[in-house]
Formats: sequence, C-alpha cells, structure tokens
Amino acid sequence: SPDQLSDLTNELFRRVGRNLLNFQRIEGMLKFLLANGQISGPIAEILRIREARTQSIHRKTMGELAGQFAEEILADAGEVEPEHESGDGKRAWIAFSIRIEAEAASNAEFRDGLRALVQERNDLVHHFGSRWDSKSIEITRELLLQLDEQRERLIPLFERIRAIVLSMQEGMREQAAFLASPEGQRPIEQQWLRQSPLVRLLADCVIQMARPDGWLPLATAGHYLQRQAPDQVASLKDRYGYATLKRLVVATDLFDIQDESTARG
Repeated sequence: SPDQLSDLTNELFRRVGRNLLNFQRIEGMLKFLLANGQISGPIAEILRIREARTQSIHRKTMGELAGQFAEEILADAGEVEPEHESGDGKRAWIAFSIRIEAEAASNAEFRDGLRALVQERNDLVHHFGSRWDSKSIEITRELLLQLDEQRERLIPLFERIRAIVLSMQEGMREQAAFLASPEGQRPIEQQWLRQSPLVRLLADCVIQMARPDGWLPLATAGHYLQRQAPDQVASLKDRYGYATLKRLVVATDLFDIQDESTARG
C-alpha cells in the first residue's frame, strides 16, 4: 500500500543517515589520531606545526586517512621504530608519536577492515541511490536489510578505533600533567639552557682553555664570557633565571663540577 511504502521509505532514509553518521564518526576519529599521533619540531614552534598538520589532515579523503593510519600508527610486533627527526642542534626540540603494535595477522585484519570501510562508505555515498526503486516495497526492504548488515560490520572496527582514541586521550592528559609538573619542566628547561648561546660559548671555552688536568676555573670562564657575550652575562638573571654563573652551570647538568681551594681561600 502507499502508506506502507511511505513508512519503509522514511525508515530507509533514517538508516542511510545513521550509517553515514557512523562513517563520519570513524572519519573524525582517524583525523584526531593522525593530527595528534606524530608531531616533532622546535618547542617554540610546536603549536604552529600541530595546527598546520591538523589542517592538512582535515583535507584528506577517507581513503587517504585509512592508508596513512595504517602506515604511521599500525606496527607489527617487533618492528623497528623509525627514528624521530633530531633537529638542527641549535634549538630545543620535541618529538611525539604513537604506535599500535600487534601481531602481523591482527594488523592485516585491521588493514583489510579499513579498506573495506572505505569501499562501503564510498558505495553508500555514490552508488546506493542508483540501486533503490522508490516504487518497490521489495527493493526497499532489501536495502533496509543491507543497511543493517552494514552497520553490524562497522561496529567492531568502530569500537577498535574508539578504544585507541580513548587511550590516546588519556595519554595526552597524563603527558600534559607531567609537562606541567616540576619533573616535566626540568628536562625542557635543560634543553633550552643547553642550546642557549651562553652555554654553547661556555662549552667552547672549556674545550679551548682547559688546564692540562682537564679542568677550567669558573672565574676564567666568566672572564671569557664577559668578553664574548657581555650583554648575555649582564642579563643573566633576567634571561636565564640564575643569579650566578655557577648556578647556571649546575642547572645545565652538562659539566662536571668540583670545588678547590684558591690563593684567596
């Protein structure tokens, strides 16, 4: 009857929308994982780098997202992790990445599921309407069944990706808490100090002017720095946060330090 066909048509539209929304949710999770899953660069530029990566990821198709996810984040157990970019040696550098390690067979199944996901999403968006006869109850019922079967196939993959997202969000919260703590701030501060012009000059001074026993008096280093970088020495407290050169040297944790008696005691 016309009323029955109308009800089935409305239900068809509802289930098409439901499945499309689920595909979009999976696409959104893949974008989140890829945008935040691999970032490296100078600390001072890391927010700009992350924003640029996020913009790039959001322009990708579902197929590109699935392929990049499989390449960057999925890793077979025992696979050697690629080295992070190490920077130019002049700026404090930070690198962060996530990898999901599993047995090769499990990852192969995951990759196959991602490829099937892309195909089903594209089919629903581009070809589903051509298979529907709006005047046929039988075809409408058949398509309703297909949409429910598609949803059931989506659920395991959806839940697996969602679990990765939740784990990553928890890791990000823990990382943020660590970086905000004194324990987390200290290595960042040390990296910045070690790459600073004054400390690099100090390292050169130790190499060039050390005594035969390998030690260099701090006073000698101070005189050298006064000649080479007077402005930096004059603004030691404001620029580096340390009132004396000795405290700065200790904070870098780069140098061996010992006290010895002098002619003045």
